[in-house]
Amino acid sequence: MKDNDLLNEHRNDSIEDFHFGKMIETVARRKNISPKQLGETIYRYQYNPVKIFKLDDMDAEDVVKISYLLEYHFLDEFSKKYLSHLPRIKSKCSSEKYAITFNIKTRSYDLHGNTGKCDFLKNINFGLYIKELAKQKGWKEKKMGELLNCSQSTVSDLYGRKSIKVKKMVQISNVFQLNLIAELYLSQMMIDTPFKIFDQCRLSIIGNTIFLEKLGDKNISLQFRPKDEKE
Repeated sequence: MKDNDLLNEHRNDSIEDFHFGKMIETVARRKNISPKQLGETIYRYQYNPVKIFKLDDMDAEDVVKISYLLEYHFLDEFSKKYLSHLPRIKSKCSSEKYAITFNIKTRSYDLHGNTGKCDFLKNINFGLYIKELAKQKGWKEKKMGELLNCSQSTVSDLYGRKSIKVKKMVQISNVFQLNLIAELYLSQMMIDTPFKIFDQCRLSIIGNTIFLEKLGDKNISLQFRPKDEKE
């Protein structure tokens, strides 16, 4: 079954009918990932991991962690379906962060990237982020409550949350007219690794320049300076 077919099986035009748990269960079964492995990823479900399959909505951070485990971009698909009409602020973080460590003597290299890692989550605080956005617009808690159709105390609680459920993010994104899922999470996720483009490349070193040739459809040259060389 293709990914698009899988997605269509578990969604339709109504966001209320989008079911994260069922979709996760389908992907997990297809990739032979056990409920126990899911529970080890989301610790509060470790004693009852099957409960994940019953959740129609999930905390954004949990979805990110499961996305890496299953190597399936749930948030990206969800965002394309329900938030494609909104603009996205240009992120300061590249979605293709990777580093090459060269061994000059052996003329070999190791590639390191953020694939499979959720380290960036510790730097995301959803509540503080939208509080700052509201401040920039001059919206007090009362105004935010009116826009979100909730009480001021609920807004105050929202500002104190590090993460929030994905479907709720759609409502908040529409209020700010900004795709918050893409801005906060997708801009820092890289599940489809670019590492494969390095598989057949040729490494050559001339002077202080490293040449990577036959790198997909392009070549790259990098300047380097030995550690003991002064600035």
